[in-house]
Amino acid sequence: MQTGTLANWDIDKTRLPQAFDLGVAWLLAHLDAPCGRHEIDGGRVYVSISEPGTKDPCEGRLESHLRYADLQVLLEGAERQDYCTHYPEGSAEEDRLAEQDVAFWPPQPAVQSVVLAPMDYTLYYPRELHAPNLAVDRPGPTRKAVVKVSAELF
Repeated sequence: MQTGTLANWDIDKTRLPQAFDLGVAWLLAHLDAPCGRHEIDGGRVYVSISEPGTKDPCEGRLESHLRYADLQVLLEGAERQDYCTHYPEGSAEEDRLAEQDVAFWPPQPAVQSVVLAPMDYTLYYPRELHAPNLAVDRPGPTRKAVVKVSAELF
C-alpha cells in the first residue's frame, strides 16, 4: 500500500511502473469525465470514475484483487480507507475473482486507516486488502477515480 497526493505525482511516479503514469496523465487531462469506465490501454490500463459516496465504517468490507492494482484518487469529498498489510489466511467470504477480480474478506486484525482529501491517492497492489469509501465523520458524497493497471505490466 502506498499513499500520496497528486501534487507530488512527478516525484512519486518515478518509483512506479510507467503504466500508472499513463492512467494518471489521462485522468489529469479529463477530470470532468463522466462516470464510467474509460479505456486507456485496452484492458491493461483503464480509469473508472464513480460517485460512490461514503458509508459508515462498520459497513465496510475488506477486498482484494488479483489481476489489477488500484490507484484510487479522491476527486471530491472526504474518504477514509482501511487497509491491512497482512494477507489473510483461509478463504474469502465472497470470491468473485474469476468474474470481477474482487474477493471480500472477513474482518482482520491490525487494520489501519488513511483519510483522503481531494487529489490524494492510495495504491493497492494485487492481494493487498483494502476497504474504500468509508465515512470520515458521517456518510457524504464523493467523486473518485480508480486507475486500474493490469498486474502483467509490473
